[in-house]
Amino acid sequence: MTNKESLDLVKGKPYQMTIHNGDNIDVTEIVFNEDLTIMKAFELDNIAAGVNVLTLFNENNEPIIERLFFNYNGIDIIASNELSAVKANDSITMKLNFKQVNPLLINNMSVSVLPQETSSYYRHHNILSYTYLQPYVNGVVENAKYYFSDITEEKKVALDNLLITQGWSSYDWNTIFAPNPGLTHTFEQGITLRANINAQSRDKEETYLVHAVSNQDPQFYEVDNDISKAFTVENVFLNEDDKLYLSKVNKNNELEPAKLYLQSFPSKIPSFQTNAGIIKPKWDYETYAGLTNTNISFLNLNETQQLDEVLVKTKAGRKELRTRELSQGRSGRVHVVDEDDVIQFQTFADFLVFRAGLTKRTVNGTTTVTTFSGGVPVIFLDDVRILDRSIIDNLTLVYVDFVEVDRRDISRTSNSSGGIVKIYTDFKNRPSNNIKTTQDYELPLAFSTKKKFYVPNYKYYNDDFFKGYGTIDWKPELTTDANGNVTLKIAQPEVPITLFIEGIANDGSFIFEEKSISIN
Repeated sequence: MTNKESLDLVKGKPYQMTIHNGDNIDVTEIVFNEDLTIMKAFELDNIAAGVNVLTLFNENNEPIIERLFFNYNGIDIIASNELSAVKANDSITMKLNFKQVNPLLINNMSVSVLPQETSSYYRHHNILSYTYLQPYVNGVVENAKYYFSDITEEKKVALDNLLITQGWSSYDWNTIFAPNPGLTHTFEQGITLRANINAQSRDKEETYLVHAVSNQDPQFYEVDNDISKAFTVENVFLNEDDKLYLSKVNKNNELEPAKLYLQSFPSKIPSFQTNAGIIKPKWDYETYAGLTNTNISFLNLNETQQLDEVLVKTKAGRKELRTRELSQGRSGRVHVVDEDDVIQFQTFADFLVFRAGLTKRTVNGTTTVTTFSGGVPVIFLDDVRILDRSIIDNLTLVYVDFVEVDRRDISRTSNSSGGIVKIYTDFKNRPSNNIKTTQDYELPLAFSTKKKFYVPNYKYYNDDFFKGYGTIDWKPELTTDANGNVTLKIAQPEVPITLFIEGIANDGSFIFEEKSISIN
């Protein structure tokens, strides 16, 4: 739109209007003739969902006016169909059903369980406003989740007015049209390792094996030593509690320890230098410390009485004591193998079924251990990931010391929901001709392991403080089963609760809703 005074200035000149979301862009030619207003229509299904930036350029390709527009089309919000709760002893098992979620695709959600009167969860944003709105505006949007909860035409108009009054986008055209700055640092993804080969003991051509680590499969590296004296392993995601294992393939195609010198990049967290000054206290501020106002009395020390020693005896046997000792610092459940287990169970798979609560199935002579939900766990043997699952059939129970089973640990499972099974052998019973085949390395810098959430303890569970700011539970990394059900189990609460559910499915749909429930 223009006016009569400016029409002569813009008449007949080629203008362009662009609409983009930072990824896709469409350009429309605009030419002013005799009309003061030019109408252009855009099909909402043909433009990107979320914030779109409309910019008008003059004949010199200079941006002269811009506004933001939000497109709700294409945003898929999924709601649960029903919520059921079953009370058993001192716990509550709840089941949410999401029929719209495709269980064959990756989906992930978390549920915060809080008192129904909570004041601690009322944030300005939810998962949808954080994803579609916040990255595209410079200013702060108050109560942004309002525009994405129970969406109505009134809320759509309100969001449009907000983006108009916001007045600018997150884009700086001077920066966009400026020359590309040079890259001073390479993009880092995980940890990069340089494996240097010993010059005195290397052959012309050598093959090295990097055993499976974190979410990566084993990899072979063939090195021509006439050309290279090292090889590089990229994108390593090693947890701080894990080690890296490397082997060399000798001329007989057997594995032996790799005598390599490893360099890790990055190897430490850099220190950031700032010019910010230190805030100094006021000149008349002083601190006094002393015992002048304490009520400590040393007058009645002669009336103290020494208590007799109290000896506590338990009936725990060696197996129970070893289980407690080995469980320290482990997130999974430890199962120690004793002589009774060796006699009772014919196979290692039977031990996992009856002692660790797993299930098994045998197809074409190969046994696969699974959880009751059908997930296949990742197997580690002496902290080295094993991809050949025939170990379940071939491993003799007499050589097993203990097993750690963690059904909830999916950090290394490459989207598997079966958790992990760590097998530790008994070194005393190993054959005497056992030869070491790997060399282990500890990296100077690794990634933190996933921490388990512990529910806080409170003195009272029905007072105003707990109702307003208490936490009942938090369940992360929940996925749907084959029927679209999500199951969570919590301790029985003493107050009515609200489930705050947020998540995303791999088809781009979002989940965020609140469900209140009162359990008597």
